[in-house]
Amino acid sequence: MLSCTGGLHGRRLQASENIIFKEFIMNHIKMGEWRSIDPGRNRFRAYYIYLAQDLWGNTCLIKGWGRIGNRPREKFYWPRTDGELAKLVGETIFKRIRHGYRLTR
Repeated sequence: MLSCTGGLHGRRLQASENIIFKEFIMNHIKMGEWRSIDPGRNRFRAYYIYLAQDLWGNTCLIKGWGRIGNRPREKFYWPRTDGELAKLVGETIFKRIRHGYRLTR
């Protein structure tokens, strides 16, 4: 599996590069959105995953997270097989539920 954090090969992209990089991601389907809200702990978090396709037809999984109302951080994954994609999605869902997130969409 190839992955990057807003950039290629483990390096962070500059703002202008990040805009260009995101233009390569075309059709996307929101697979889930979770929220964890606890005002007593000042916790207002959101997490989502998208299934997308880049310009070359490769499947891409996008994970996004951050404070509700702020711009989310994103990480992109290119799984090599459907099995790898299913494992990645399953692990993500399990981890979000274990950390107290609730499915919203």
